[in-house]
Amino acid sequence: MKPTKTISCKKLQTSGLVRAATVAAFTRPNVRQLVVIKETTLEVWEIDREKPVMIATTGLWVLVCNCEVLQSPTLNAVLGPTSIDRIVIQGVTLVAMAIYQNMIQLLLVAWVPTSRHKEKDLEGSISFRPVVNEYLLCLKNDSSFINLAFQLRRTPIILDLSFIEELDYKGHPLLVVLSGYDGLVYDLVNIQSYTLDLANAQIHHGPWKISKELLFIESSGYRASLSISLSGIPTCCEVLRESCLVVGDSNGALCVLDLKRWKKHDVQPIHTYHPFPPAEILKLVQFLRGGENGDLDGFVLFLSGPTSNSELFALLPDLTGRDSKTPSLASCDSESLSWTSFSDESLRWYTKEYSVEDSSLDEPTSVHSMILVDDPCKIAEKQILIICGMSPTATFRRGSLGVTFNMDKVYDEKGMTEILALCDEDKNLELIEGLEKDQTTLAVGIIEGDWLFQVTTKSLRVMRASTPRVLVAEWQPPAFKRSTQRSKVGDQKHQNIMHASVCPDGAVLSNGRTIFSMKMGKNGPLCAPCASSRRPFEVSALGIFECWMFGDNSMNTRKQPYVKYLTSPRSAFENADLYFLVVAAQWSTNSVHLLTWPELEEITYVETGCCPVRCVCVTAIGKKQYLIVGTAEGSILHFQIEYDIPKMAQKMVPGNTSRHGLGFDTSDAQCSLKEFCLKLVNGRVLKVGGSVLSIIPGPFCGPELDSSKKLNRILEKHESVIIQTDHNSIIMISGEEGDLQPMSMSGSFARPVVTSFRIHTERNPNSLALLSKDKQLVFGHVDLSVKLRWRKIHLVGNPQQLAYHRGSGCAVITLNVSSLYASK
Repeated sequence: MKPTKTISCKKLQTSGLVRAATVAAFTRPNVRQLVVIKETTLEVWEIDREKPVMIATTGLWVLVCNCEVLQSPTLNAVLGPTSIDRIVIQGVTLVAMAIYQNMIQLLLVAWVPTSRHKEKDLEGSISFRPVVNEYLLCLKNDSSFINLAFQLRRTPIILDLSFIEELDYKGHPLLVVLSGYDGLVYDLVNIQSYTLDLANAQIHHGPWKISKELLFIESSGYRASLSISLSGIPTCCEVLRESCLVVGDSNGALCVLDLKRWKKHDVQPIHTYHPFPPAEILKLVQFLRGGENGDLDGFVLFLSGPTSNSELFALLPDLTGRDSKTPSLASCDSESLSWTSFSDESLRWYTKEYSVEDSSLDEPTSVHSMILVDDPCKIAEKQILIICGMSPTATFRRGSLGVTFNMDKVYDEKGMTEILALCDEDKNLELIEGLEKDQTTLAVGIIEGDWLFQVTTKSLRVMRASTPRVLVAEWQPPAFKRSTQRSKVGDQKHQNIMHASVCPDGAVLSNGRTIFSMKMGKNGPLCAPCASSRRPFEVSALGIFECWMFGDNSMNTRKQPYVKYLTSPRSAFENADLYFLVVAAQWSTNSVHLLTWPELEEITYVETGCCPVRCVCVTAIGKKQYLIVGTAEGSILHFQIEYDIPKMAQKMVPGNTSRHGLGFDTSDAQCSLKEFCLKLVNGRVLKVGGSVLSIIPGPFCGPELDSSKKLNRILEKHESVIIQTDHNSIIMISGEEGDLQPMSMSGSFARPVVTSFRIHTERNPNSLALLSKDKQLVFGHVDLSVKLRWRKIHLVGNPQQLAYHRGSGCAVITLNVSSLYASK
């Protein structure tokens, strides 16, 4: 990744040091402008033909100090970072800035009409001019704070501030301020809300509310001070959930503040694995989910300090000996997340370290800015963007955050085609007499009644799953007559089978344009095809999949006969009905069709564009049905399958086929039956690699996810999908909002192998079997041991700020370039 364009202006650099900046319609309505706050001035800039042009400027009042005070190390240590926030109230823009220690500067920008112009075709237009009012407010000591802080007459230092998008009962704006007190004994953090009385230029204490970014405490309408003892000056904080945040201080300590109870506040230190310098950047990068209800179980945090250290760790609750109650809702980043409440007053936490590849950030300088990017439209994984270092070794780093693929076992078996039976003690090679070894096997599986199906390019073979394993029946596609002039009378040729898929109820296969559905007869031998479907074009991908329909508990489920033949247990689908769905993709039209089983009658279809489809898959993730399509160019499309469930009071006409039992639209039905439709999720296409090789659904938790056994991982009881391409491999899981979230996979599975399939045994539960080109059989699993991999770009100058544009997927970096580099 290289920056395509850099905008620089000498006037912007020469007039003072930039302390903060924001984008707003400041002097002209509906025009995005760059508002720059410097040491003594406020400037408004616009971009005209890729050149910054200053539109307006105004002077700022700042506290005057002598040189002796400015050079004091103590004063430099207690100075907090410049914070700025803005809000629009009844057409008036209100900007708040923390300019020095306990000083807050407010700017009110109102628009006043100046003139009215009348034209022939227009009734009239009004021009506006901005009226700027400036207020300077002082955050005073709170007498209700502890006596020691008042006796030392310490001045509060504003660390951060944020507007609340509400007004109090008198119509005054609400502001939440995070301040700290530096003293000789210990340091304190004070979090309070205030109302701004702009008519009298005063700041008053206000009721606790839920702020946009900062804090989230409610106190029944009355004011109360909140004092928390820390070991140093707070330098960074991150909100975890309602009434809970993590704070880092200048001494390098991290602690969790649990503010659920108003009278008693629990402060728990977090011990990192390595001695850490003062924390400057603390960012929540990912949620960990687990349990049967998908409750929130933990957090993944990125930590960086002023030196070359950075860490990626998980913050997990210690659930030992706790009885959970009914899950409650907690608010985090304006999203509703499920969190389990516990009977004890406080919740203890512990950490788990994740690996960070090339964690050293070159020079012992701080990370200047950091952004977490989660944009499935442009990338297939979460990324951490940071700018660090100083000229000439400054770098821009992009870290990809992906799950890890762990290898369990490797079996080296070379020779002829054979069946490998995995037992608890060791592997056993069992001979199956009816197994076809001279043809390529397209699909194999066990059918209800302990029958083994093997589909080769030549035929469908049926064997007994139990001893003796001999061939019982064989079926070949019907032969077709050659239409050439040289063909003899009666000359026929069997067409090879191109695609096949097996489910516990039967098999579906295709040879060219014809699709066949095969089932076992009642008495055991293979019967004739149940149905066949002649497609207008040849089939490019084919599959039959298990689908789960969620409905009332009183529904008559059809999953009991197939429980022992399913690929893995489905504890999350206890109240769901199991049925089978055939998915077929066609060449030329590049469309995907949903067909009934076993009648092969079309339900609906969807077009995928100009690229042919090579892989299809239907699975349930987060109790939603998805159709996942892989194209030949390496793109992934995921559609959500929706349907209407008939009411229980309605009766359906009985029939002999599953088509009536499933409620598909038929002419003799006496009620409104299910209607299937496909919807492209978010209208997005995910680019993964050069070509999609396989799509495999299922949980891939492996034999052991966590040695401590204190956390139910996200992949343990929930469905996921592994997508393997010629370049990258990703896993799609249920995201925070219930949608699909793609994540890259680190480890040896990043390189594609010949083929892969799911395996579920007592020794290798919910694992993935990989067959390599050198005929090695590898068993592995996926867990959430997140790995952070860095890619860096060298920068010319000192980096200042970082931004990300979702529309184009570009990162924007501001640099302070010296005159020496500027002249070059």
